[in-house]
Formats: sequence, C-alpha cells, structure tokens
Amino acid sequence: MKQKLILLGATSLILAGCATSSDPAAGGFGNAVHGLSSGGYQQRIDDRENNIAAQQSNINNLTARADALRAERQKLELEISRAEQRVSDLGRRTQQIEAELSQHQNDQSAALAELAKVKARLNKIEQTRGKIDPQDKTKPVGDLNDNISEVNRELDELDAVLDALTGG
Repeated sequence: MKQKLILLGATSLILAGCATSSDPAAGGFGNAVHGLSSGGYQQRIDDRENNIAAQQSNINNLTARADALRAERQKLELEISRAEQRVSDLGRRTQQIEAELSQHQNDQSAALAELAKVKARLNKIEQTRGKIDPQDKTKPVGDLNDNISEVNRELDELDAVLDALTGG
C-alpha cells in the first residue's frame, strides 16, 4: 500500500514536471496535474469571475444611467406637451383678441400690428417644434432642456404682450 502511494506521488510529480504551460487551456495531462496542484485552475476561475463581476457592475451602471435618461426624456415630453398646449391656448387667445380688436376702432392699427408680431412669433415657435422632439435620441437631454426653456421664455413674453393688449 505504501509502495502504491509512493508510486502515485512520484508519477504525479513526474507528470507535473512535464507541464509546459500554466495555462489549463493548453491541454495535456501534465498541464492538468500542474494546474490543479499549483492553483492555476482556481486562479483562472477567480480571474474570470472577477471579470464577470466587473462587467455586471458596468452593465448595472449603464442600465441605471439609461433609466435616468429615460425618466428625463419623459419629463421633457411632459414639458413639451405643456408648451404645445400653451401654444394652442395662446393661438386661440390671439384669435379671440383679434376678433375683439376688429370691433374696436381705437388704437386698432397699433394693436393689430403688435398682434401680427405675436402671431408671427407663434408661427416661428410652431415651426421649430422639431428642435424639441424628445423621441430624437441623437439630441442630448441638455440641448432639449435648453430648447424647451427657450420656448417657455418666448411663450411667457408672448403672454405678457397679449396681457398688455387686453389690459389684463
């Protein structure tokens, strides 16, 4: 029995000495014995598991970032919808004021000229609608934010002009 153990140990040592590479993928029985006895296999497994964990962490980070961007785009879609509603409301209001001004002769030409400017600016805003399309994934969220802020500022100005025309 002792002799068999010695023979087995000697055979293992001889075969381990025949190892030509520490890379288990290189194959061969000698490399396998060497990989098992030296911890090469376990090291390779640990390296791959660490690599997978790092890649999973990157995936999780990218997923979180994508979720945040989707939420930001949804917020922008809501703001755009509100701006579109304001454009529509201001358009109706402009038409109403235009009808009222047509009935009044006092300062009609100046008010109508100002109203024509408001209508031209509203048309310009409606034509630039493509600049703030939240579905356009090529535009950065920051640019969309800037564009919607610019539209809201312009709408506020138009609102003030219409208030001045109606005395409200």
